[in-house]
Amino acid sequence: MCSDATVAPRVAYRAATAEQLVAEGLTFDAVLSLEVIEHVADPRAFVASLAALVRPGGLLVVSTINRTPTSYALGVLAAEHVLRWVPAGTHEVYIHEPRAEFFHPHTHVLTLS
Repeated sequence: MCSDATVAPRVAYRAATAEQLVAEGLTFDAVLSLEVIEHVADPRAFVASLAALVRPGGLLVVSTINRTPTSYALGVLAAEHVLRWVPAGTHEVYIHEPRAEFFHPHTHVLTLS
């Protein structure tokens, strides 16, 4: 947890989905979704939920694994099969499903605009 005495009282850790937080009417100055979007069933609905959590003038950051041979080697082969950081098959849907086309920079811009 946070060890900074000035920050710790203002930080709350919760296990919740973006949709649950939206339903509670919560908003934030910054929303980060790191290496998650490639695992959700409906990426566009997920991004809409994330956007609803951002206060006016706030920041939304979404990142995902690149669709390059290097990223495949490091993010899938190394992480799943060599280092075993994540279960084998974690990225299987992302690699083979047609919806994976969503994860190109030009479609991110269209989705977020």
